[in-house]
This record gives sequence, C-alpha cells and structure tokens, in this order.
Amino acid sequence: MKLASLKNVLKFLSGRELDEQQYRDLMKETVLMTLARGTKEDTYIHPCEIAKVRLKIKELTGEDVSEADIRLAAHAEIYEKVPFKTCLERVADQLHTPDRIAILQALADVLKSDASRIREAEVAYFNEVARALRVTPAQLVGLIA
Repeated sequence: MKLASLKNVLKFLSGRELDEQQYRDLMKETVLMTLARGTKEDTYIHPCEIAKVRLKIKELTGEDVSEADIRLAAHAEIYEKVPFKTCLERVADQLHTPDRIAILQALADVLKSDASRIREAEVAYFNEVARALRVTPAQLVGLIA
C-alpha cells in the first residue's frame, strides 16, 4: 500500500464507517501524516529526523516507508481540503486511546531526534496534535489509560 496517498484519511473524512482493515490503514496514514508534518516544523529537515520517522512508522505500523513518501505526506493535498487540526480531531474519534498516545510518543521522539534545541514551533505543533487527538498529560505519562 502506498501510504503517502492518505486515501483512508480522506475516506474517513467523507463519513464512511471503518472496518478492521480500514482502521489499520487509517492508523498507518495518521502516523505518517503526523510524523511527516513534524519534520517541517523547524527550518531544516535533518536526515536523522527522516530516519526517525521511518523507524517510528515501522515500529507502530509494520510498514516500510520511503523518504519520498515522508516528504510527500508532509506536503499532502489533504491539508488543502481539510485543515490538519480538523483532520486529526475527526480521526481521533476513530482511533483507540493507546494508538493516539503512541502517535504522540513517536512524535516527541521525532522532534527530539535532530539533537538541536527543540524550537517553539515544534512545541506548538506537538501541543496542537495532543489537543486534536485528545490525549491528556496524565495519559501521555502513563498515569491513566
């Protein structure tokens, strides 16, 4: 499956119910678009950020994703149709809490991967994703499920 097309996110946004396979595909695409966009939040996309995104996608979804797919997802047309925050808010309704937490933990790893100071824009992006996915600080640090 070519993840960068983000077709399942678009299907979900059109109001269709998801079966088990569509859920897995939605999770894969949500991980890809969220982590890929995280690489855009600072002024320079370091190669280690791309490598970390590829690793985290593999860990969370089992998919191997190319650097080209990551760069494409970071600039995908879907955001022209639906703002990214709105897209995540709608997707959050379908994703299980452990999956939403895993996405945020992976995003934190990506944002920290280039070993430079985390920029204000990166923190703002992380907070926006956390709010959109409705993950609380207590859930994120494992105090509650």
